Amino acid sequence: MIEFHDSIHSVDYMIDLKDISNIERRFRSSRGSESNYDVIFTFKSGKVIELTLSDADVTRLSSAVENT
Repeated sequence: MIEFHDSIHSVDYMIDLKDISNIERRFRSSRGSESNYDVIFTFKSGKVIELTLSDADVTRLSSAVENT
């Protein structure tokens, strides 16, 4: 399980990466040294969630995926 905060929508999500079938990342915007990405999670059930994540969250996500 990994927790993310969607900075655009001010929503917290707990996601079990074992339930994910696909993750897609797209650059959204940059403010100073901080970039934001739209990250689309497709679950094995077919449900899709799109979050806007910071560089730090994308780095945590990449690390978590490598360790799954």
